[in-house]
Amino acid sequence: MATTDPKIEALLAAERSRQETLASDEAARAKAAEEARHAEARSSLAGDVLEEPELDLQPSTPEVYEGWASPGPGVPPLSGRVKMTSGFGSRKPPVEGASRWHGALDFGAPMGSPVYSMRSGKVVFAGPAGGHGNRVIIRFYDGVTVAYSHLEAVDVKAGQRVVMGQPVGGVGSTGVSTGPHLHLEAAAPGKNIFKAKERANPLKLLPEVGHTTDKKYYDFGEAPVAEASNDEIAGLSRRFKSVWRRWISEGKPESMGDEFDDAYEALRSVGVDPVDVATTVRDYDPPPAQPVDPDEEALKKSMLP
Repeated sequence: MATTDPKIEALLAAERSRQETLASDEAARAKAAEEARHAEARSSLAGDVLEEPELDLQPSTPEVYEGWASPGPGVPPLSGRVKMTSGFGSRKPPVEGASRWHGALDFGAPMGSPVYSMRSGKVVFAGPAGGHGNRVIIRFYDGVTVAYSHLEAVDVKAGQRVVMGQPVGGVGSTGVSTGPHLHLEAAAPGKNIFKAKERANPLKLLPEVGHTTDKKYYDFGEAPVAEASNDEIAGLSRRFKSVWRRWISEGKPESMGDEFDDAYEALRSVGVDPVDVATTVRDYDPPPAQPVDPDEEALKKSMLP
């Protein structure tokens, strides 16, 4: 039986290692180049592009952006036919260590079933969280915060931006749990999702779905397509335009740097190039037409033949 020469094996292993290192280095260079390109684009928007003479922007009352009107319920967190195993409010703890106040909805689903982001936003937490097991918390761009708990696996990381319908993990039974299910929490803008009494009923976020007469079983339909809604894109575009204009009107303060970068990256996360949006905002919106003096209007008419 033929034997492999140890020297040849060592050479082959060294060559494989070299190829893997080259591939890793190439990927790192490509990522660095991509980050540099976007950093340069942000710098251009906050510098040379905004200093073109034809802009001639004058200080004015800045357009205040506090979030666009809620873009609607988005998509369900699960697909297929699922059962609500525990509702929102006071309850008898199903297992020792569970809370009497259930500020969430529980949906029973098969282990590993994909869990989807209900809207587009930014991941603020992803990982183990005590009795919640594996947990993902997402702040949607309209200020609503949603948490998904007891996940089997987590597919996102803190700081990552996600679009509506993007998988963020899989249904599991980690933490204090009696079986595979999704524990869904929600908090309105300005409310702290970590405080149970500040959580809102997630039913308000669910789209209109078919369910049985006892409302225990829900038909969430097929898996959603991972893409931002037109309302979300429009809202983020308005926000970026507002920040862009205000940055100019306030004399380009460094204090707005983080706000500018956040608006830039949020818009880019939904597939829109902020540079394209900025080029459509060359000046403030035209001032509203001045009201016509009725007496003056009557005088003009009387002078007509």
